[in-house]
Amino acid sequence: MPTKKPMSEETKKKISEALKKGFGDDSGASNRTSAGSAYMDNFVAKRVEYEEAKAERDQIREEVKAKGKKMGIKEKAKAKKRLKELDSKMKTTRKTLEAIKKEAGGKKAKADAAANIAKGEARISRYNGLVSKITDMLVSTDDPDRKARLQSRLERAMANKASLEKNLGEWRKVAQTGIAVKRSKAFDFKEVCHYEHLSEVPFKPMTRKLSMQERRIDFETLNGEMNTIQTGMEEEIMAVTRPEIDRVAQQTKKKLDAGDILAIAAILFMFRTDIRAILNKYVKKSFDFGKDMAATELKLGRPGTPLEITQIMNTDSKLIADAYADNLENVTKGAILDGLAAGAAVSAIVSSVRSRVSDEASRAIINTSGTVVGQYINRGRASVMFDNVSRIVAFQRSEVLDARTCAMCLALDERVVKPDDPMARLDIVHSHCRGLWVPIFAEDDEQPEVTGIPKSIQDSFDTVDGRPVVNAYKQLKRPVAESGKEAQDAIRRKLEN
Repeated sequence: MPTKKPMSEETKKKISEALKKGFGDDSGASNRTSAGSAYMDNFVAKRVEYEEAKAERDQIREEVKAKGKKMGIKEKAKAKKRLKELDSKMKTTRKTLEAIKKEAGGKKAKADAAANIAKGEARISRYNGLVSKITDMLVSTDDPDRKARLQSRLERAMANKASLEKNLGEWRKVAQTGIAVKRSKAFDFKEVCHYEHLSEVPFKPMTRKLSMQERRIDFETLNGEMNTIQTGMEEEIMAVTRPEIDRVAQQTKKKLDAGDILAIAAILFMFRTDIRAILNKYVKKSFDFGKDMAATELKLGRPGTPLEITQIMNTDSKLIADAYADNLENVTKGAILDGLAAGAAVSAIVSSVRSRVSDEASRAIINTSGTVVGQYINRGRASVMFDNVSRIVAFQRSEVLDARTCAMCLALDERVVKPDDPMARLDIVHSHCRGLWVPIFAEDDEQPEVTGIPKSIQDSFDTVDGRPVVNAYKQLKRPVAESGKEAQDAIRRKLEN
């Protein structure tokens, strides 16, 4: 049986330091409580245990693979048994890690709620005083204009007090249960995620009757998979970006301390290859999911991916990764030069670099995930459907994945086009869009009327060879809303922690 290579103390220390850094433990500057530190120490110990088991498992797998048929039956059985033990240990450790995080999160939620309750009760007291004061002033004045102004102030104060009392009720529940309240707000686009994790986004279909063809699609599964893929992409890009922002900030400080202003032009983000690999992984995952969906609708086996499409995906991933890195580099240099021009201290310039780069990275991450996933799911679907277009007589546009949608998507919803219509090649309309084309088969009992897309809508799109381009259109009734500010803020918080 392969011999276990123990994890060195140095490796364990590195894992511990990396985990603490990832959770915001900045060498001596941490504001973590003793209880929080105890949870962290417990978490780190378990994570080291997990990594040690994983390292041993991977080593055994490699040795088994290397020996192949040369490995004896007894040795192979022993290795298999040990692998099973390690898998079980890793599974148990993962559950323990989740339990630690959940318990720590619950205690933090309770502590935060208690602080909010104290602040809220103090504010309620101030509102009571304000209401009493305005009421007395109303009684003592006969001026109609002044009465109107005071009445307006009284109504606002009462409304604010009522809202605060509602929040107090929620905080009291959190203080008892330890389960934080998730807040959300409506945006102009249904596709903008206002949840901290995309996996939390519920499936809320548009309230209209689905066509026979739409009923073939499991929209709930589609919505869940899109959430999962987007969340995975965002988390992995953040995991690579966060340490790189730290490295660039430190590099900036060293250069400025040394007075090496010319070296600013040479500042680079060194993660292009990693970002490209992450994008390529999730582009392929989205494309494959789209293919599987379409193959299920057409009752086909899973088709392969043509070399040309693979090359397009690889090139697209490279271009997006390069643009992401170039953009962060430009923002970094701009922040440094702005700080120098203003005569700011080095510490202030470095702080500005961190803040501005985190802002830009969060915006880019949320927009990239919100574009790439929907676009490549649609492209995966199209690759299968157009390969079997002889079975398809038309396509219906479906925009039912949420209760809200933009004016353009509403205008496209339920439109039916022929397969040779250039508009049938539309992937998504804009970033965070979740629209798709649903095939109508010749054998379908219900055949919706082919409506086509009105010229006024087609003319709103920029096209290539008559085919519409993503994020290149004129909104029908109002400007495109600012993309996912709450989702962007959530990404930014993770980048900074």
